[in-house]
Amino acid sequence: MPFSSFETVSITAHRDGLPAHIEQRVCNTAALAQLFFLLPVLGLFAAPYLVLGVGFVSEPIFSEVVAERPSAFLAVLAGFGMGGILLGLPTVRCLRRLGKRREITLTNSYVEVDDRNLWGASKWGCPLREFSGVTHHIRTNVSGVRHELILVHPVSRRCLLLRIGDQISLEDTQSLADLLGLPMLSASALFARRSPQGTSSGDFAGQHRSIEISEGIRCP
Repeated sequence: MPFSSFETVSITAHRDGLPAHIEQRVCNTAALAQLFFLLPVLGLFAAPYLVLGVGFVSEPIFSEVVAERPSAFLAVLAGFGMGGILLGLPTVRCLRRLGKRREITLTNSYVEVDDRNLWGASKWGCPLREFSGVTHHIRTNVSGVRHELILVHPVSRRCLLLRIGDQISLEDTQSLADLLGLPMLSASALFARRSPQGTSSGDFAGQHRSIEISEGIRCP
């Protein structure tokens, strides 16, 4: 999910609830720690291939070896490509996380999102009515359990994290949904398969599915 990396969420709201300004940030310390490990490993991995590349250009014997054993040369290139992907992709993700923050402005009719990191910025917005509803999602990772309130959009990359906490009640979820004038959805709405146009397939096709409550238990 595009918002899963955000670790702090601060909210400034009007006394009536809207408009509201939400600021989200990632932990740069964690990204720097990962880079501290990944960059040296990436350098150690690339060094032998760099030596081979220089030798191939400057020493004719390398060209002769490649001509005699093309399959071995292709295997070396395949290993370099695979290693580059395995180490390069996590490194790029860490670099993109540095300085990452998101600002969300919520009104009773419109949502505006401003994303920034060290490498650039982007902004988008849409009417509030385009969102399907509000859901309560529980995320588990090595740090523990995190409760999230999420504004669900038919296009998954536009789903927005609105609140995090150690505990979020059903009443909190319903209160936010009522404030925004949207239905309260099952958490499974986040994982419903969507078409490129953003419409859901399966049980969620073209519908806003609300949480059912039976004997105090939330049902999907």
